[in-house]
Amino acid sequence: RSVTPSPSTNDLATSDLPPVVARQLSADDCVDETDITWIVAKRSTLLSIITFFSTLVAYVLMFLVQMNGIWLGLDMVINCFCMVLMFANYGKLYKSLCTRFES
Repeated sequence: RSVTPSPSTNDLATSDLPPVVARQLSADDCVDETDITWIVAKRSTLLSIITFFSTLVAYVLMFLVQMNGIWLGLDMVINCFCMVLMFANYGKLYKSLCTRFES
């Protein structure tokens, strides 16, 4: 009785497989940048990153300099200002301050 080996992946006929076309996706393929959902997501993400890093820097400075009230107060001001900028009423102020950080 003879045993035939199972075909390996190299032995399979590749002509039966559909061709795979590889191409890179650009932002135009995935996102409509004029969509309000995209604008809100982009704005809130950028401002959340700013508030995260301001809090991180404030904690490091509180640890190093030991003047807790100053750094905590400054962090609160930055966080509240970023929250205000998330609203559409302050779109002009957001554009003048934050558009250079979006790209």
